[in-house]
Amino acid sequence: MKNRKTTLIIVFLLLLSIPQVVSANSSWCWISETRPYDVLPVVAVATILIEVVMINRCAGLKSYYRTMACVTVANLLSFVCPYIVNYCRLIEGKGYQPISDMFEHWPVYTVGICFLIVTVAVELPIVYLGLRKRVEDTKKLKRIIVIANVLTTIMVAVVERMFCQGHW
Repeated sequence: MKNRKTTLIIVFLLLLSIPQVVSANSSWCWISETRPYDVLPVVAVATILIEVVMINRCAGLKSYYRTMACVTVANLLSFVCPYIVNYCRLIEGKGYQPISDMFEHWPVYTVGICFLIVTVAVELPIVYLGLRKRVEDTKKLKRIIVIANVLTTIMVAVVERMFCQGHW
């Protein structure tokens, strides 16, 4: 039964990663003034606060400072990873390019299913290792970290799509 649930979740997540629209035109254009990197500072702060409160309350932690430190480091790394990977791809494909070119012409939203996978892969070990000795139920801590990241990633994706519009 447990394997069946896991399989269904994986299939669902893979279905979400299938592109909805395909276009042969390779020229991406942002039609809004706001870009995903413009909303990043605000959503990063909101994400950190939401995750800290969720993890502290649900896991029964008493030290907001320790949780804040672990979650902040983990979030900074998880927010930077997609930009680093895509910049490396840009350099690999076109040679050296200013990073501003990537930000202006990056034809995707930052947050999606791949971002969620990277976020959990980066944040779960950092936050778990930083807090595991301070909780009684480490399995519950892992679940809370994953749930908090899923919820905040969905929130960021919604905000990004509300304020940043582009098309091919």
